[in-house]
Amino acid sequence: FIEPSNLNRQLLFRQSDIGKSKAACAAEACHRLNPSMRVTAHQLKLASETTGPASAFGEPFWRGQHAVATALDNVGARLLADELSVRYCVPLLDSGTLGAKGSVQPSVPKVTESYGASADPAEEEGEIPQCTLKTFPFAPEHCVAWAREQLDGEFGTPVGEAMRYVCDEEAFVNQYVDDSEAGVDTEALGDALRRVVGTLEARPTSYAQCVRKALGLFTERFDSAIGNILHQFPAAHRDEDGLPFWRGSKHMPVRIPFSRADPSHIAFVRAAARLFAESYGVLAAGGPHSLETFHAALEAALLEQASGQANGKPREMDPARPPAAAATAASAEGGEEDKASLSRLMAEAEALLAHADELRAAVPADSLRPLEFEKDDNGNGHVDFILAASNLRAGNYAIASIDRLACKGLAGRIVPAIATTTAVVASLVCFELLKLARAAAERAAGRLAGAAAERARLRSTFVNLALPLVASTEPLPPT
Repeated sequence: FIEPSNLNRQLLFRQSDIGKSKAACAAEACHRLNPSMRVTAHQLKLASETTGPASAFGEPFWRGQHAVATALDNVGARLLADELSVRYCVPLLDSGTLGAKGSVQPSVPKVTESYGASADPAEEEGEIPQCTLKTFPFAPEHCVAWAREQLDGEFGTPVGEAMRYVCDEEAFVNQYVDDSEAGVDTEALGDALRRVVGTLEARPTSYAQCVRKALGLFTERFDSAIGNILHQFPAAHRDEDGLPFWRGSKHMPVRIPFSRADPSHIAFVRAAARLFAESYGVLAAGGPHSLETFHAALEAALLEQASGQANGKPREMDPARPPAAAATAASAEGGEEDKASLSRLMAEAEALLAHADELRAAVPADSLRPLEFEKDDNGNGHVDFILAASNLRAGNYAIASIDRLACKGLAGRIVPAIATTTAVVASLVCFELLKLARAAAERAAGRLAGAAAERARLRSTFVNLALPLVASTEPLPPT
């Protein structure tokens, strides 16, 4: 479906089309431009389930085409289209864009090599090392990646795991069935149940509790966790070579205690409270709670935190554990021999299961709603949370803060799209399509000289408008 970020690169869509089918809107736009043009819109993806004998993109579809032009966004779909074009001997024009870059590759069976015959060089994924992400960030993108991890780690994965348990306990346990003597991986099941118990026990049931959890999360992530790092690596710490530990790209962090006078602190706690409320089914149907409600809940949470009675205080500072989890943790510390004892592991898993069942009975089935990051919904609060969290993280490490647009781009891994690139690539595809039409007409008239002559007309083209560069080459012969 059409999202706001599509509008600046896909020329047929308009603001009024947001939320509608891309295929249907493109077909309507083409008909408006040329009423004699016939377009059939299919709201289907090109995949194995849609290319079977009786499927929409099965053999009858391909046998009925003289040529196919694609602009697919993943290699798997491109390889599938290539495989089908070779199987049914249909010329294929593959194209794509990435920022200022674009490419067009004609693949004509028995005339050129196929798309799948060669591979583009692998691009670097740009993965951020975990030590940089978790302890030694030095750039805004590190802070944004860390904040996105926090979004999933607080409101996504643990809530989803608890939801699967609450909705279907049997299916949850069956995930850990194996061929061992016990018939189940008791250690893995025990770990999963401990996570579920922790999530359900900490489940907020009111907006005030969501605010307390959000305040506790602030203190834990931006104050206590930084204190732990500074305790391990104090300012005077030196590495094994005798050099100062905090040097170069390693920025020594500073703790950030919560201050109600700082708007960025308020922004984080309010954003986190909202997401806690949504993911645990607390948020009212009317939308986010009012600012007055938030401030009242925050004042109460600050009083409770000051008195050491807040349920949302930092988990690492709270030694309390669920009874069953404490027993399991104690046994794990008893050494590998105890841990390997099958009977002990089974007893612990059963105890955890019983405790989880007690908690499960008090949780409405539809109250757990794991969140999945969505960059294009400006009203869901996801970017608000990531922006607040990343800039606070940047403040910990003396890194420059960023604005909402830059944060959204980094968090959504958005490559800026350029309509000019789309227009250039679409034009290049049209050129190759005209060549295929000419070859088909000459073939029908018996005037086509042969595969070599047809191949000599075709061009595989790569463009980079930022350089600028246009590289056009004759396709290779089939292998």
